[in-house]
This record gives sequence, structure tokens and C-alpha cells, in this order.
Amino acid sequence: MIYYPKTYGTCSGANKAINLAYKLKKDNKDKNIVIYKEILHNPYVIKELKKDNIICKDNLEDINKNDIVIAPIKVLTEKFPNQKFFHVSFD
Repeated sequence: MIYYPKTYGTCSGANKAINLAYKLKKDNKDKNIVIYKEILHNPYVIKELKKDNIICKDNLEDINKNDIVIAPIKVLTEKFPNQKFFHVSFD
């Protein structure tokens, strides 16, 4: 018999992004929470997040100024060089 977890293939960085997304959604119900898809590749997890109105996007060109975006800092600084970003520490 072979067993496998319902969700699989998420690294610690993806898990941190998912946990942060749920926390941000809880605290910001009226805003879109967007995870840049470079962080998250698992289609099952993306589908589950969508059920909770957490969006995964392939590009960041069409984000709204009120959206909360979770993405690697390198991507953010390249795409939005004049924007201020908030660093989140995971303790």
C-alpha cells in the first residue's frame, strides 16, 4: 500500500508564503492577497488558496495598488524600483 499526503511538493518558503497569505487575508478581508507564482507551483495548493480568495499570479503587471503582494524581494525591486516594501520576519 502506498500513502501520500494530500498536499505535497511545498518547500519551506512556499509554506511561509501560504501561512503569511492566510494571516494577511484574516487581517485584511477587504483586500486582494496575491502570491507571485514563482514562489508557489503546486496546482492543488493554488486551487485551495483560490477558494479562500487568495490569488496566485504569473505576472505582477496587473496588480492593483491596494493589493497585498507576497513575492521574492528580487522580483519586487526589479519590477517596482521606486516602491517601498515591507519585510516580514518568520520567527
